[in-house]
Amino acid sequence: EEGDTAFTSQLERIRTLNADGVITYGNSKESALILRQMRDMGMDQWFFGSDRMVTQEFLDVVGADHGKVAAGYPYDPTSTDQTHVRFVRDFKAKYGEAPETYAAHAYDGMNMLIEAISKAGLNRALIRDELAAMTEYTGVTGWQEYDAVFSDRSSAALAILKDGRFVYFSQEAVLSGKVDVEGLRNR
Repeated sequence: EEGDTAFTSQLERIRTLNADGVITYGNSKESALILRQMRDMGMDQWFFGSDRMVTQEFLDVVGADHGKVAAGYPYDPTSTDQTHVRFVRDFKAKYGEAPETYAAHAYDGMNMLIEAISKAGLNRALIRDELAAMTEYTGVTGWQEYDAVFSDRSSAALAILKDGRFVYFSQEAVLSGKVDVEGLRNR
């Protein structure tokens, strides 16, 4: 839960199970504290999380001795696609820092809405219909594909923490075995 700082009782229970990995979907600070406490307890298994832990705050709390860490990430923020590069450049110029995943997705979402409004006019029902009809979209986060209930069916990236920074790999590269995930981790 947000604001929690002590996780040893939960981790002790996990340790007795000899789990191959630990998954958390908490915020960056709490996830980092869980990881630090795991390592302090001698737990060296993989630590998996969501894009919410791919932040400078997470890196600052975790420090250099992080071990095996990976996070699902909705897109590759190191993309050299010109739309993405321009977005990052403009965001940094305005806010003084690189955009995190939520800024990029909000930007794409707003542009999808603008596109729907430009086709439908200011009629809410028609705007909704235009959004529902979008089965794909290309924006700053890359190409996205949506199913009938508007779930994003696009490929994700895997962010692996290596030497104090996240390195990104496509879902296809990881699943094909082209990425030596074990070789990437800090020992």
